[in-house]
Amino acid sequence: MTYAMASMGGLTGFSQNVLDGSLQISGSRLNTVSTSRIALSRPAGLSVRAEQGSFDTETSRRAVLSHVAAGLAGTFANAAFAEARSIKGVAPPPLFGGLQGMEATAMAAQRVLKVVGISGELDEASPNRGLVRAAVEICKNSIPGMEMENLDISSLPFLNTDLVVNGTSPPEVEAFRKKIAEADCYFFASPEYNYSVTGLLKNVIDWGSYPTNVWGDKAAAIVSTGYDFGGGRSQYHLRQMGVRVDIHFINTPEFFLNVLEPPPKFDKKGNLTDKETKNRLREILLALQAFALRLDGNCK
Repeated sequence: MTYAMASMGGLTGFSQNVLDGSLQISGSRLNTVSTSRIALSRPAGLSVRAEQGSFDTETSRRAVLSHVAAGLAGTFANAAFAEARSIKGVAPPPLFGGLQGMEATAMAAQRVLKVVGISGELDEASPNRGLVRAAVEICKNSIPGMEMENLDISSLPFLNTDLVVNGTSPPEVEAFRKKIAEADCYFFASPEYNYSVTGLLKNVIDWGSYPTNVWGDKAAAIVSTGYDFGGGRSQYHLRQMGVRVDIHFINTPEFFLNVLEPPPKFDKKGNLTDKETKNRLREILLALQAFALRLDGNCK
């Protein structure tokens, strides 16, 4: 059993299973017994500490801590200090109105991020589209404070400046740009075509930056699946584009998935079925959530 604890001014509350699912990656675990502290919001006096937790990587540990700070420790917004601990095998005491009351308070206080998920492929059975569908479900079922929309980009025309009249684009383009502008962060599934991104995804980036840039100053994550390098080369080209349109990509963890490596990762309809891969995907989403909150000024 995993639980998280937050405390302020002698008052303590617990929430079970806050971290469940975020501590397993690649079928192995690393145990740490050292105590480390990450300051997440110095101006608000917010800090987070992890002690004797089981974390697979330093990145996983940081993502978990930031996730707890954004959610559970957010209960004590404007408080002096908040602590979050991942502890195994200890039953939490019934303080702060009990478990249900604590979880309800934390959920109410947490900022809900609007995420736009975009795949660089259109075919329904594409594994990259499967990654976006899986990410939508993971956000819905196991990441409080994060809502993802699987954005349909099939109706976007190829970029043509003649289509923009007096600063107004075609209706489908305007609707797309509105979604991008209103999002808090982005999730890209980028297949690799000829060592680069697809023309479809390049077109998406271009329409989001013309006639004005609506991508700017937002956090984003990239995942990809394919053969050999797992689509990795496309990710580096997408990162280059992100520099120009001011998208801030998380650097770690990275996600490249070779679809030929056993066991099978997707079913015949392109739906992600592999549990380990879902855990990796969840870690990416937690890191994106933490980074987006930092950029938004809610968690530093």
